[in-house]
Amino acid sequence: MMGWGMSDNLLRWDWAAGGNGMARGPGGSPMDGSGDDVFVWRHGRAEVVLSRAGDAWAVVYRTAGRLLGPPQVLWDARHTRAKMAAWDVMARVTQASRDEDEGVRVGRRAAQWMHAARVPDETDD
Repeated sequence: MMGWGMSDNLLRWDWAAGGNGMARGPGGSPMDGSGDDVFVWRHGRAEVVLSRAGDAWAVVYRTAGRLLGPPQVLWDARHTRAKMAAWDVMARVTQASRDEDEGVRVGRRAAQWMHAARVPDETDD
């Protein structure tokens, strides 16, 4: 029998992924999920989402409300440069996890995901 906490996590992950079952993993552990059009990092109630928004990259940091209510957006930014978006993801993950190594690791994965998306950085340095 699955515990209530695991069930809640799976429901929230499924809801955040648009109901397609993407990004399911072990409950309570930090995880990265990347689909075709979105990169998601989750830890506990925190979630950092990176996606393409027209000509920019959108970074959203949100958390589940009290009693697992609707998500509360804590940070929402748009970046025209992929490098700045990766740095923003790194900063939000570090803030959410309170772990700089985790922030760097996820920032690198986000940069790799953006590179694999084959969208060139306008001012590649």
